[in-house]
Amino acid sequence: TGISKSIAQQVRQSCLAFLVNELE
Repeated sequence: TGISKSIAQQVRQSCLAFLVNELE
């Protein structure tokens, strides 16, 4: 469904942002 896709995208973006912050 579109909802689960949207949630998955938000989770992935949050993980990426977290990793970037950790690397910096």
